[in-house]
Amino acid sequence: MRFCYFSVFFFLGQCTMILSCTLFLYACSKHASRVFKKWKLLVLKRLHVFYYLGNLT
Repeated sequence: MRFCYFSVFFFLGQCTMILSCTLFLYACSKHASRVFKKWKLLVLKRLHVFYYLGNLT
């Protein structure tokens, strides 16, 4: 009987661990995509400025 309880708790622990890992990875990917978008915008602005300066000279 005790082994049954242990296996149930072990299973629940595994499930919660997997769920929390998945949520963590999901949050990280969301954050990373947001940061990547900002970074891309910055790079595009810089490139635009360089292109503009190149056309002036």
